[in-house]
Amino acid sequence: MAVAAASLGLVLAQGAQAAEAPTPANPASACQTPASPFKGAKLDGFKAEMRINFPAHPCPIYVWVLRLDEERLGRRYSGGEFFLYDPVNKEKFGGFLSGDIMTSTVSRPEYVSVSQDNVLPAGRTEVRYGNPGHPAVARVVATVTRG
Repeated sequence: MAVAAASLGLVLAQGAQAAEAPTPANPASACQTPASPFKGAKLDGFKAEMRINFPAHPCPIYVWVLRLDEERLGRRYSGGEFFLYDPVNKEKFGGFLSGDIMTSTVSRPEYVSVSQDNVLPAGRTEVRYGNPGHPAVARVVATVTRG
């Protein structure tokens, strides 16, 4: 019994020392939150949002996306799909970010999530709604213009 009490005393003493030991610097404190890549861009129908991927990682991965604003989300849409369109080259391109999956079209306005990689580096990028097979006649829902 004396050996057990001595062992318990040693464990408690070690626990007290561990509790008093300084904790290493929080690695997350060194993480940087990136500035919006959409700063300076003209947004019409969009709002820029920062999303956090892998929040349990010491340094979370931040992703900036464009989402439809409240007014666009409140509109009625039926019979078509949302897609990205380059009005200069008159072609459908890119896609929407759904988690870590890219999809070329989405059917609901709340699924419109455009990553910075799917916005043209200069000029105008459009989100259109309608038949992706006939993009020229689809309705323009939102635009972002850079440069």
